Amino acid sequence: MTDDAGKLVLRLAVGVLMLLHGIHKLLHGVDGIGGMLAGMGLPTVLAYGV
Repeated sequence: MTDDAGKLVLRLAVGVLMLLHGIHKLLHGVDGIGGMLAGMGLPTVLAYGV
């Protein structure tokens, strides 16, 4: 029973973090990463894969 509760808490925590990360990317885009990639001489389109 304790194992199941621990797994539930871990899954919920990871899910909430991923959700918040996705919302941030939707609102602010990938410009920050694109700038870093451009600074290293790489194409900014790679930011979507990073």
